[in-house]
Formats: sequence, structure tokens, C-alpha cells
Amino acid sequence: MNSQTTVYTAWSSESCGYEGFEVNEEFIVFAYGKLDRLETGLCEGTKNLESAQEELKDLGTGYKPLKTSSQDNHLEMHSVNNELNHRFIIFLVLVIILTLFILVVIFLIQRRR
Repeated sequence: MNSQTTVYTAWSSESCGYEGFEVNEEFIVFAYGKLDRLETGLCEGTKNLESAQEELKDLGTGYKPLKTSSQDNHLEMHSVNNELNHRFIIFLVLVIILTLFILVVIFLIQRRR
């Protein structure tokens, strides 16, 4: 799992964007969206970690993410899809070989007559 991710926000607070991010500062970020496009803004509760003591208390000590995160599920589904694609290709090749075999047998029978 990555130790970094990208979170998007609107350009300005007038557009509900979060303008408080600073380099080398820590933040508690509440984001929504898909894993490849997480977004935050003024109304999500994102703030500097120093001023987020109440939120940190409510969240508790936390825990490491389980291996079955939605990102892992996505990778697992991708793997399953690849396996199904490979099985389909193998099945298709076998059908073609069987068809060719039958055609050769028919050709040989016809030739003997």
C-alpha cells in the first residue's frame, strides 16, 4: 500500500476548496470519491493536525488497514478478470483445434471414397 496519495480540492474557498494546506505541515484529511480521485473541501472537516485534537480523540488510536481494502479488492478483481480472459482464450484455442481436427477427419474420409 502506498504511503502517499493525492487528494484534490477546488482552487479557492469561494469554490469550496480547502486553502489551508501548507508544505511540511500535517493535516487530518476527510476525503470522498474513488481511490484514484479523492476530493476534499471546506465542508469535509479537513484541518491542520494541531487543531484536530477533538477529531483525533473521536477516531481513537486507529489500526493499520486490512489487506482487503477496496484498492486490494480492485486489484483482486483485475486479477480475476485476467484469469477469466486467459481461460476464455484457452477455451477458444481448444475449440479451433477441435474444429480443425474434425475438418481434417472429414477431408480424409471424403478423399478415401
